[in-house]
Amino acid sequence: MDLEFETKILDIDIASLKEKLDGAVFTSRRLIKRLVFDLPNKEDKAWIRIIDNTLSYKNYKTYTIGGIEEFEFEVNPEKAAKLLKVLGCELIAEQYNYEQSCRWNDVEITIEEWPMIPPYIEIEGGSKSAVLEAIKRMGYVKHFPITTKMVYEKYGINLHDYKVLKDHDDL
Repeated sequence: MDLEFETKILDIDIASLKEKLDGAVFTSRRLIKRLVFDLPNKEDKAWIRIIDNTLSYKNYKTYTIGGIEEFEFEVNPEKAAKLLKVLGCELIAEQYNYEQSCRWNDVEITIEEWPMIPPYIEIEGGSKSAVLEAIKRMGYVKHFPITTKMVYEKYGINLHDYKVLKDHDDL
């Protein structure tokens, strides 16, 4: 399994962030649909998700930059969801959010816009030092290497109270 080096910076102003990332070219803002599955052994810090045609296993060994085990691969999303259910994984959430991202120096920066909470960014790089250097260069101090569920908890919301999480009824 690979280690993932990422962290989040909460409650950002998107326009201000883009000014800080002078010259960075962001992808178009796009709607993301994710299916989140609990594992049969109910391991608290690990889960499987399907986004588009990618299945990811994530396990937070520690809530630090580099404390996440992850592997991912391409799948047929409908068939993968069926297989996960047959294997005893439980679909715990269908979630929709908007994202746009850019490559900036040695890191990937993704603006995450989720229902009911302010936008935040996720910074992911090839090493802990690359992520920390990006945070410093952007002028941020506080960062949180936590799950989206934990981001919601910071705003007093239990993400698992929402089997389907979306902004608009037409999604």
